[in-house]
Amino acid sequence: RQQLTQVPANALRNVPVRSVDFSRNSFRGGLHQDAFAGVEDTLKDLVLSQCRLPAVPSSALTNLTNLSVLKLDGNAITTLDRRVFGTMPNLKEVHLYRNRISRIDASAFHGLPRLEHLKLFENQLSRLPRKLFRKLSALVSLDISGNRIRQILPRTFQGLNSLKWLEMESNRVTTLNRKVLRGMPLLRYLKLESNPLSRVAGATFQSVRRLNYLSLDITLLESLQNDTFRGLSKLKTLSLGEVNRTMLPDGLLEPTLALQYFSLSDYSRTLEAIQPALFHENMPYEKLNVWLVPAHVCRCD
Repeated sequence: RQQLTQVPANALRNVPVRSVDFSRNSFRGGLHQDAFAGVEDTLKDLVLSQCRLPAVPSSALTNLTNLSVLKLDGNAITTLDRRVFGTMPNLKEVHLYRNRISRIDASAFHGLPRLEHLKLFENQLSRLPRKLFRKLSALVSLDISGNRIRQILPRTFQGLNSLKWLEMESNRVTTLNRKVLRGMPLLRYLKLESNPLSRVAGATFQSVRRLNYLSLDITLLESLQNDTFRGLSKLKTLSLGEVNRTMLPDGLLEPTLALQYFSLSDYSRTLEAIQPALFHENMPYEKLNVWLVPAHVCRCD
């Protein structure tokens, strides 16, 4: 750990730096508004990880219009206020994981039109505002895993037209329906395991037809509807966790003609649950691997 407690005004002036790493210092009082004066045109990467920052240092970031990467992980940030990043037209990557964020204003990410990667995992979020991401049309990956989110409201993901990777595992989500996942037409990878799902509605994934990978935990479900995976003709990997109480209806996997890896936890009912009627009659079984975790792997021939 370093010993800095503040960055003086104009400390970097006339030093044409492209990257600055102030990680593992102690900026509990925030940063001076002119801490980065003089490097506005050259600074591309700024690392402020594990600096005990209590909030995003908005005033110090105001004029960093060429910044591409901003790392604020491992601080003590609790809130993301309205337009907290101002206007940063070239910012592509923001790390906010392992803070204490419990509230985000719906316009917190406005002004970041080129943002591609946003990491918010392991915070204290219990909800996400509607249309929180509506201005992030360039976002490719989003990680909100390891929070306390109980419900995803309709239109939460509206505007994520470029999103391909979404991690939502290890939250407290209990219900899924197709309105929740609307707004992400290019989504390829979706992680939902370790959520206590008690209801998954029919055709839940119909709006994310390009999914290649899907994982969810069905341990607490009594049953799945046979049209749950409707539209997932491109799905290659599906993990359902424990088949403990859940009934898997005939035809459940009929839409998943491209399926290559199907994973279930190896509990007493697992082998009973895997029946030929689960799959489409034209399923190319020679390409399908069924994983019974952790015991063994078998190939359906």
